[in-house]
Amino acid sequence: MSCQGVVKGVTRSLALAMILMAPSCASLYGTQGAENSSTIGAAESPSSEDTQSLPPSVVNNPLAGVDWSDPIPGGVPVGSVQAARQYLPFAVHVPKGLATPGAVLVTGPLKEQDDTRVLALLYDTSDFGRLVVQEYPAQQSLSDWLEAAKATVGDTGQPGYYGSAELVTLADGAQGLLTTTPNGKLSVMEWLEDDVDMTVMGPQLDKAGATRYANLVVSDSGSG
Repeated sequence: MSCQGVVKGVTRSLALAMILMAPSCASLYGTQGAENSSTIGAAESPSSEDTQSLPPSVVNNPLAGVDWSDPIPGGVPVGSVQAARQYLPFAVHVPKGLATPGAVLVTGPLKEQDDTRVLALLYDTSDFGRLVVQEYPAQQSLSDWLEAAKATVGDTGQPGYYGSAELVTLADGAQGLLTTTPNGKLSVMEWLEDDVDMTVMGPQLDKAGATRYANLVVSDSGSG
């Protein structure tokens, strides 16, 4: 599988998909793959015989394989946040600082019980185009997540890792992990709200945009 193929259909720990990628496709997202990963730290570098450098087209646009009209694999349109609630194992955090989403998707099939189901809210913005807010059950406690986030930040600049990571205090006091590609053009913000893992991303979203929209998501947001 190509490195581009690995990044298709990312639904878990988006920070992994963005930065601090070890220099081989095999270790790009750790042993489980991004969609099942419960950690946000970078994977260990492989042995030297398995190592291959990642091309700039991958490290500078690791989300190139994402379908921005359906960013979660098997996403099913449900019409509204209200309709989505019945399928989700967590209390939805409604981004009150944003307009009504243009589309609301939930991972299917909807007839099956799924305690790891993901919610995707799709927006079209005037400054950054498509914006996606994803919510799903947290895979770690807040303390464990923060510890892993700090470790991820600490890996920035180390041999064998790409891009950068930093912790940002959001408007509601939450600590967000802001990850950015080496060319500085693409960023993702991830944080925990209660027991929900929140992610803001988009195909043109840079550091300023990810920070701005994450703050709009938490601005007067409520769960329910």
